Amino acid sequence: MFVQYLMSSCLNLSRLWADVVDVGNMGKGSWVCYRMTELDLSLYLQASQSAEKDIHAIYMQLANLKELRVLRLGEQEQAYEGCASTCLDFTLKQGLGQLKSLAELRDLDLYRLHPRMGHDEATWIQGHWPQLRKMTGNFHPDETQRRQVTEHLSKEKPEIVVTKIV
Repeated sequence: MFVQYLMSSCLNLSRLWADVVDVGNMGKGSWVCYRMTELDLSLYLQASQSAEKDIHAIYMQLANLKELRVLRLGEQEQAYEGCASTCLDFTLKQGLGQLKSLAELRDLDLYRLHPRMGHDEATWIQGHWPQLRKMTGNFHPDETQRRQVTEHLSKEKPEIVVTKIV
């Protein structure tokens, strides 16, 4: 709740690193820290009927951070009973397309997240984040899909350094 308070009340907040952030609280109130350039969050999501709505809200909040240059997202390793196993999967179906406003993004680090990106998401990233230079993470649980994402980005946008975590 404290992170949500900071994000919705500190206009000049430019960097934030926080562990154990409940996704369900992140949609309550609008974020006003529009000058945010670096955000590092370790998320968890309570398994509930509102989980899909909560996930949608976090994408909407992130989309407002138009000056964001570094985005590091992870999931809290099921430290709490009742936590859902996956929060953000970074697919177009779930809400990645809402993040088109992050045109200044340079570094996307999802190493602690469990995304399910495919070819469509790689193509979208290539077309919407022109400043992106670094991506870190395992972008899909399936090795073939993961390789396709990495190869597509390396071929179509060679200026992006793609690092997968083994």
